[in-house]
Amino acid sequence: MKNSDFKSVLRAVAPVLMLWLSGCDRQEQYVERMQSPVVVGSPTVSMPERAASTTTGDGSKKEPSGEASAKMDGAKATAKADLPKSELPVLSSGFLIDGFEGPESTVWGFDSADDEGAAQYVEAGATQGKKALKITLRDKGKSGKFNLRRDVNLDLSHAAALLVDFTAPSDAFSFSVALTCGPHDILQESKTIELKQGANRNVRIPLTGNTWKNEKSKWEYTTPPVNLQFVQRIALLINTNGESSGSIVIDNLRVEPDETPLLSSGGMALREWRPQLLGVLGLPRSVAQYQGVEAYTFFRASYRDFFDSNDIAAGMRIYTPSGKTLDVRGFFAGMMNAPKEVRIENDGQALAPLWGPVDLPNKAAAPGKKRKRAAKKDGDKKDADKKDTDKKDADKEEPKDPVKEAAAQKQIEQTAEMRLLSTRRLPVWGLRFTPFETGQYTIQIYVRNAAGETRSEERKLTVIPEVKNPKTPGRWGGNVQVSKRDPHQFELANGDPFYVYGQNVCWTQNWVPYMDRMKDYGANTMRIWLCPWGLNLERKTDPGGYDLETANRIDTLVADAESKGIRLIFCFTFHGMNQGSWGDSPYNIVNGGPCSRPEEFFTSGRAKQQFKRLLSYASARWGSSPALMSWELMNEIDLARYTWPDDAIHWSREMAGHLKNVDAHGHLVTVSATMRDTPQDLWTDSRIDWVQIHAYGKDVSNLMFERISPFQTMQKPVLMGEFGGGTESRDDIPDQDGARLQASLWITACSPSCGTAMPWWWDTYIETRNLYPVMAAAQKFVAGEDRRGRYGQWVKKMYDFGVEVSGSMDAQGGRFYVSNPEWVKNPDARKGPLLPKLQNVELTGLNDGAYTLEFYDAKDGTIFNSQAALAKEGKLTITLSARATEFGIKLDRKQRDPLGLK
Repeated sequence: MKNSDFKSVLRAVAPVLMLWLSGCDRQEQYVERMQSPVVVGSPTVSMPERAASTTTGDGSKKEPSGEASAKMDGAKATAKADLPKSELPVLSSGFLIDGFEGPESTVWGFDSADDEGAAQYVEAGATQGKKALKITLRDKGKSGKFNLRRDVNLDLSHAAALLVDFTAPSDAFSFSVALTCGPHDILQESKTIELKQGANRNVRIPLTGNTWKNEKSKWEYTTPPVNLQFVQRIALLINTNGESSGSIVIDNLRVEPDETPLLSSGGMALREWRPQLLGVLGLPRSVAQYQGVEAYTFFRASYRDFFDSNDIAAGMRIYTPSGKTLDVRGFFAGMMNAPKEVRIENDGQALAPLWGPVDLPNKAAAPGKKRKRAAKKDGDKKDADKKDTDKKDADKEEPKDPVKEAAAQKQIEQTAEMRLLSTRRLPVWGLRFTPFETGQYTIQIYVRNAAGETRSEERKLTVIPEVKNPKTPGRWGGNVQVSKRDPHQFELANGDPFYVYGQNVCWTQNWVPYMDRMKDYGANTMRIWLCPWGLNLERKTDPGGYDLETANRIDTLVADAESKGIRLIFCFTFHGMNQGSWGDSPYNIVNGGPCSRPEEFFTSGRAKQQFKRLLSYASARWGSSPALMSWELMNEIDLARYTWPDDAIHWSREMAGHLKNVDAHGHLVTVSATMRDTPQDLWTDSRIDWVQIHAYGKDVSNLMFERISPFQTMQKPVLMGEFGGGTESRDDIPDQDGARLQASLWITACSPSCGTAMPWWWDTYIETRNLYPVMAAAQKFVAGEDRRGRYGQWVKKMYDFGVEVSGSMDAQGGRFYVSNPEWVKNPDARKGPLLPKLQNVELTGLNDGAYTLEFYDAKDGTIFNSQAALAKEGKLTITLSARATEFGIKLDRKQRDPLGLK
């Protein structure tokens, strides 16, 4: 997910599939995606139809040229064929797009968790209406830019310009506008406009002329904006240009109507060279259990692709104290000057080998570019040199071309520099390992290419019992795994229970503020994505290669998770990459990938190998961390495009099997789905460890029961991995107090699932409305719980006053939530007392004996009542007191009957 629009359109089987966000990582990064929205604006509308003729400056009519007219007709025909009609009314004059009046009107996004600024609505500085949006810089200025973005449904094909009012604190500020247009999420950006200090009224962004850039224009300002009849997103891109303080005020975004028609180099390996292992740095002699080992190996070898383990591979063969053999694979981490202890100079040969690829992964040459196979041997090169000499002799009488001479000299210098590079700089392979056993390990480093394998001497590693490092609570206890005591629940490698509690933060510019808030309210799990607008590891134009800057960001994210005590669900891709964002997919043949159609992603052997390559790199680089709770192969695979459902099911099993083979640390594997009719066969295979389902809607109680309960008979943990009150961010605007969020958390906390529902709208809903206290209240109810072997049967019933009791129980206790489903469907109805008078609830099937009851206020998670109860003949009565708000109940037998055999 989540183009919220996309999801609803998909379910309506609309002709065009839209994606909530489009890829933005181009050769020029045009904007840093801001993911924690504030909520701003006014209704969306459409522009009037343009007249066939236009008005000139003197008021006369000017007919379009025949060529222009033909272009217009062709464009209109294309629009009619490809684009859905706007459902918004056509107006006959200029209009306001947004007045930035506050969260009750429209939803804008601004990353309030980012380091650049904090947003608020203010009256001072408003140029229309009552309010404007004020953004105050936080004296950090890390990225030097931020943006506001809003999903819309606008027809701007008959607009001359956008107008907006800015108040700037200095002359340093500037801004541009980015538009995302259908039907293929075309991303485009206007030229930058400088702002002056103070009020800037009616700042004009032309929508005509060659003043915009997009991918087709190679990100040069040489084209008009295209597909304006279907604008899906508007983003205001604001550049601070070094300023780190002050405030900017934005208001009165509107349209000016118009009647004018819109007119790699390949790496050389001179021979196949067996790897030459030069040294290993950072390998310790002892470490505590579940704490990580991180080392780096330096070597020389001939190869063509940094990320192809069949071409070049490094790793550790590890022999554990219990006799297991592990192959812990390394990962390419970059190039660096070799330390003196591992540096080896050329041996003085006339023709020294060029070790590895010469088009190194950096900003000038992206990592993982497909390398051309070198065909030249020494003799071939000598022949080529001789031919070049003969040609020069034949042409010596001709005058020298200074341009060619300069190019030839540059080539000579580059060749010499490459030769030196093979001496000065070496590729670095990272080696990461986390030991789960105590005792003495034996480790041997290896490097392998097509010419053979080189191994180091064996080294010893002593692992002592776990010493919990307070700086890395995300490592405590080791990996999350399916419980050996109860296949419906999770536990840690050390045997401690693990009950999932957390949220989605699938993309943002900075995860730390979110994790800080999660740590504060007691969360232990966060879900993240790889996607073009977020962690864009495998870029569109680099199939099979991985962006090292993004990989470093993920390194930081994993380290931050370890330090905050957060476990990560790591999702490799999402359904839209072979749906509405197929144009941005590195698997698309247009981008150099293997697939001519999206459906081939699941069936093409080359596509599968490319995806397995991604899995291998990720498991090598991040699989050593216990903070990685689980791999997720694809988000909502049932919404992806495939020929047959079995194609996606078989693909999931094959990819899960590959992860099981390459991930030496044995992390869990899952795949998620959202449709009610998704076959359960998607999760039945033993290589898929747990079930992840997603659901959106207002009828939370029935929704949770309908989606989770069918999996109770499956011997696997089940988690509601995404939940929201609606498939669009604006659906939750009426729910200002978080009634649906609260219901989803408490209902799943009182269900047989392995954790509470993980809410989706982390930016427009939770962050914007500061609903973290709602998250904190439910966490108090589940804190310290060991659900293994408990509460396996789901029960629910309606009582007087529209009150529902929903819960899960066993013969010795239960967990129950008392609520009014109508309050959740319609938050405006959340008035008056929940229970105006006492209500008795009878439980059956309990073991006789004394029980304790605790009542938790769902608003703040505090215990407001405790009492004793007695079960006789399997029955126990709970008296629900008159209560204004929803609450949870814990029921436990004082003395539990032990299990055993007779």
